[in-house]
Amino acid sequence: MATTPIELNEKDNERSLDVELKQVVQLKLASKPTAGYNWYLKPVPSSISVEKSFVKSGGACGAGGTTVFRLTPSEAGTFPIKFVYKHKSEDDEAAIKSFSIKLMVK
Repeated sequence: MATTPIELNEKDNERSLDVELKQVVQLKLASKPTAGYNWYLKPVPSSISVEKSFVKSGGACGAGGTTVFRLTPSEAGTFPIKFVYKHKSEDDEAAIKSFSIKLMVK
């Protein structure tokens, strides 16, 4: 079982990754949820567990920060995963950014 997380950021958009079962893939994306904008994960298979958190940069009111996703696969397969950055009141088609990766789980 792999113990070292794979660290990704916005520069890794459209990357394909070989991942072991239970290996954590941690993705950090800049966001500003205080203005209503955030990253949303499109539906993924139930075999990928997802944890989402937010780390604020600075203490100013309305400051942005980083949304952190931790993805952990529990079965083998190929899984395309897509995130969209949009205002919470908008549809996915109105997203101002997107990010995608493909996990190839062994």
